[in-house]
Amino acid sequence: MTRTFTILLFAILFGSAAYSQNCNNYFIYQQNDLLKFTFRGFMENPAQALYTWDFGDGNTAQGKEVSHSFDNAGDYLVCLTTETYDSLGNPCIDTSCQDITAGNPPGCVAFFFGTPSPSAPQTWIFSDFSSGSPTSFYWNFGDGTTSSLQDPIHAFVNPGTYNVCLTITDTVAGCDDTYCEEISVALDPGDCESDFTYSSADLLTFDFEGYMIDTTQTDVEFTWDFGDGNTGNGQFVTYTYAPLPPTYYTVCLTTTLSYPTGDSCVYVSCRDVFAGNTANCQAMFNWSFGSQPLSINFVDMSTGQPSLWEWDFGDSTYSTEQNPTHIYNRDGIYDVCLTITNETNGCTSTLCSEVNVTNVPPPVNCSNTIETTQGSDIYTYSFHGEAFSGTTNVSETTTFRWNFGDGTTVNGQDADHTFAAPGSYEVRLGTVSILNGTDTCSAFSYDSIHISDQIVCIGGSVFLSSQIPADLGFVQLISHDPANNTIISASSATINNDGSFLFESLNINDDLDLYLQAGLSQQSASYGQFAPTYHTNVINWGDAQLAVPEECPATISHDIMMYSFTAVAAGNGTIAGVVYNGNTREVMENVEILLLNESRETEGYAYSDINGFFEFSSIAYGTYYIYPEMVGIETDGFMVTIGEDMPEKELNIVIADGAAVLSVEEYSLISILNALYPNPASELVNITVSAEKETDVQLSVYNQLGQQMKSQNERLVKGVNTVRLRIADLPGSIYYLRLQAGNGKPVMRSFVKFD
Repeated sequence: MTRTFTILLFAILFGSAAYSQNCNNYFIYQQNDLLKFTFRGFMENPAQALYTWDFGDGNTAQGKEVSHSFDNAGDYLVCLTTETYDSLGNPCIDTSCQDITAGNPPGCVAFFFGTPSPSAPQTWIFSDFSSGSPTSFYWNFGDGTTSSLQDPIHAFVNPGTYNVCLTITDTVAGCDDTYCEEISVALDPGDCESDFTYSSADLLTFDFEGYMIDTTQTDVEFTWDFGDGNTGNGQFVTYTYAPLPPTYYTVCLTTTLSYPTGDSCVYVSCRDVFAGNTANCQAMFNWSFGSQPLSINFVDMSTGQPSLWEWDFGDSTYSTEQNPTHIYNRDGIYDVCLTITNETNGCTSTLCSEVNVTNVPPPVNCSNTIETTQGSDIYTYSFHGEAFSGTTNVSETTTFRWNFGDGTTVNGQDADHTFAAPGSYEVRLGTVSILNGTDTCSAFSYDSIHISDQIVCIGGSVFLSSQIPADLGFVQLISHDPANNTIISASSATINNDGSFLFESLNINDDLDLYLQAGLSQQSASYGQFAPTYHTNVINWGDAQLAVPEECPATISHDIMMYSFTAVAAGNGTIAGVVYNGNTREVMENVEILLLNESRETEGYAYSDINGFFEFSSIAYGTYYIYPEMVGIETDGFMVTIGEDMPEKELNIVIADGAAVLSVEEYSLISILNALYPNPASELVNITVSAEKETDVQLSVYNQLGQQMKSQNERLVKGVNTVRLRIADLPGSIYYLRLQAGNGKPVMRSFVKFD
């Protein structure tokens, strides 16, 4: 097999240490035959450069891409030297080398990509991205365990740094290769993640408040380290620093959460807190990455009303602006100093702080999508992938790798695959995308393929009564895996004019349970008189008769008699709520919610909308049951009583692990949909907020000391709102915006104000 540029590029990027200067180079190569190679050089910061190659056999060449043929087989140390100059005329020279083996047939190169699971950081997903045609795989996870799978998923018992190695063997080509990479396994905080806020009126006495991210956790011990050798205990503490010269203290909060089982979970969060006597003036500043590589935004936060500012950026350049933006020539760590002067009282102060300047901003999170098309027979499928960085399509600089779940894999954005036998297959797409020429990010997505050994059909009719067929509506065919209690798929068929429906050319796994559920569309003359009904005449999936597929044409009629109900009496009451996925904390759309009376007779139904919201309004006072109806979900319903003293009732329903329960945690009724804009800003900041229902929200702005600088109230309508916050009266600094609706959990964002 021919080595590809892409695979080797990844190996170099992930196997190297972080670069310290922006003129660093690296190179990739392709073996064309036994002795001939093509080499291509790269620089971390693309620039006009002189590329010089030393092939280790006494020959040299120049150029970004060169070809070279070795005279004899053997191992050669190939080196690339690049020379370039910055804007000040300073030279920057870098050399990188690799061992090259000539004389062997183009073989295999081991490489893999690993990423922690989003839901369990100590569990890592490893994907083989090796080139060649390896026939065996050997993984050593560095914790005493191994695997022979091509794409293993491994759970590390303890956090730490592990040297993970993949060894591949190609018995046909007589090739083997090993690639190793150190990974850092983080502690899974689970329910014990914590943080804290603080405030001070004089920068000497501080009020600290600790809190748990999961607000339902109560059996918690709070321990403080104030960074000056002193400690404290308790969720709320007040501490006074000695009136020493102003400085930063690293304050850390350690929370210990105890479980009923006797286990405990420890979490540590730290912040740099500035403290000191500021009776006259004190220089302070913050910084953030700019919009382009090597650009840094500096924000003056000094006290004492200075009138002069002198910045030393640590690279022999200076500025007298209050809030300058500075572009460095190369990355590195710089000692930046700000000197302020109050010309009225003569006060002057200097503060220096290290600023770590990196070459490019961090990459945006990546994602990918799968498009699946069945071929001319039940075993053949075509797959197409797309890769994204944020909302930008980055497929052109992405390696796509498909794992079809049957032991076969292939690379490429498009892939055709023929499965050998009936069964259920989980197709996984792994992508590694190159951003900004050097940065990379990965993503994974999945699709389920179910292949039966025969093409089957399911048909029947839907009736409103024994004599009247349904007019307008649909029937859902729901595939449910009882072994894992998961819904595999759901497809719809239209009810014809005579009430009949047909699912044809189905490819069904025999291990799945099949449910049929009929519903009327809003255009039906009988809409609102019948609840969604399972085969043959029930509203709960647990009481439904399973559908039986058969060879086409269908001869068994799966008839559904719609379940009729009497609408609830009108009144002044309201029952509403939001449905959440308990595993992801995201809202759930199109969940059927039944409204039952005290005798558990159906009186209405609704579906959760795009925000997870459902509502039964203008109903009579009384006792009801709210019943989420979803295949695989067990629930007894939730009793709700509304009356004169409580005419409205709101519920948070959480669906997870095969059950629907009421939430004991306060979910936020609002969410901020995207970044604040513009940011930085001088006069006005816009916030796009989604509200699950009409509600009042309080906006509060805090400075970095935790002091509230301003607040305002807004009335949000259900759906998407644009809120405008005027900040012209705030001094230039970094601020935190806090939005809270009622007693719900607040949401926060930061922004920069410049004058």
